[in-house]
Amino acid sequence: MDPSSPRSFRNMLSPARRRPLLLPALFALAVLTLCPGGTPRAMAEGGQAAEISLGHLIAMKGNGFSGSTACAECHRINGGGMPSVGIPRIAGQTATYIYREIRGVQKGTRFSPFMARVVRNFSKSDIRAVALYYSTVRTPKLHDPSEFDPSLRSLGRRIARRGLWDRNIPACILCHGEDGRGIPPNFPYIAGQSKTYLMQQIKSFAVVDRKDDPEGLMRGIASKLKNREIKAVAQYFASLTPPDYGTISPKNSPDRLRLIPEKKEANSP
Repeated sequence: MDPSSPRSFRNMLSPARRRPLLLPALFALAVLTLCPGGTPRAMAEGGQAAEISLGHLIAMKGNGFSGSTACAECHRINGGGMPSVGIPRIAGQTATYIYREIRGVQKGTRFSPFMARVVRNFSKSDIRAVALYYSTVRTPKLHDPSEFDPSLRSLGRRIARRGLWDRNIPACILCHGEDGRGIPPNFPYIAGQSKTYLMQQIKSFAVVDRKDDPEGLMRGIASKLKNREIKAVAQYFASLTPPDYGTISPKNSPDRLRLIPEKKEANSP
């Protein structure tokens, strides 16, 4: 097995291999706590760096199990996605959101047959690592080859910023933030996503293929939108520039990822 593979990396950290090193590790921990560099914050940052490194390996090579394709084959090395075929950009999305969506694919609440095959062998620690990695990478907005209809510009802006309250359709920015920049950590940015991807997801919510939205909110909204309105609002957000959040915020820490509510599952990864 390739010693640089994610699977080998995890094996190095397995309980069986850690056990003989327990006492030396405890001694080292005691020393670190007495040294300036051994603060809890410094140690936490070191742990986060290791998780991000593992996430990078999985993103580039898969997690070492059969059928696990590298994330970068579709989402690209820096998470820019593939606008021409509706694969989303995930660069700079919050780790909390990425983690939740991968888990949703595994559980079937987010409809994505191809991705379901890729992530079926991902453990929760694999997912946390990948989520942290892609939350740190940045990439410019990629060219979207979709056709844009100028006659729909004002309609898309109206739905995004004001909604269609006569039909109980709220403004998109109430959840996705001003100019679609997201409301971290739970509501993703949609500014700069491709028109194809945004249309796919709205329609997926409308026909209940995707059902990971809180309280069915997106399903209720999407089912009320007409095809012309879906196209209009998708191209509006696709025309915007995605945000750049900088470094990982405390809201995006690995500890916070453990707080995501999930039903306990038998034999869960």
